[in-house]
Amino acid sequence: MVKFDEIYTELEQNVKKVQVGDLKFNVKQYLPLREKFHLVMTIINGSFSDSGYKGLLSYIAYNINMIDFYCDIDLDSEESLFEILDYLDEKGITEVILNNIPETEKDFIERVLLEDLEERKKKEDSLISNIIPSLKTLIKEVNGLDSDVIEKMKGIMSSTDLK
Repeated sequence: MVKFDEIYTELEQNVKKVQVGDLKFNVKQYLPLREKFHLVMTIINGSFSDSGYKGLLSYIAYNINMIDFYCDIDLDSEESLFEILDYLDEKGITEVILNNIPETEKDFIERVLLEDLEERKKKEDSLISNIIPSLKTLIKEVNGLDSDVIEKMKGIMSSTDLK
């Protein structure tokens, strides 16, 4: 009888040996679900700035994290993620790595990413649609206030930490 632990260990250790020029590295052929979950969350978190979703940040987050999670290349560097990815893209390393990750793995990650991003967008849209009417009502009420009251409110607001 074959034990589950033996099968799982073999699956986790399944790597493809790849070479680009003199650079040799391994690309995992399977990522456990726990790591896939962490990968997806890391990509999503890296896709947003304070002002919302950014396509370029998403591109960088996807590529850097796919390489980091699936490949044994150490990406720790003094360089920025922009510079690291620029170098990997320029040398064709990003493409080689992504092409050596099985399609089933990439399809799964991309499907889950898309579902999570769509869900996040729905929540943001819902939040916005709920806030706008309240803001319009607030603006009408503030516009109807006496100028002395407005000045007092400004003073209170400027002296209060709203963070």
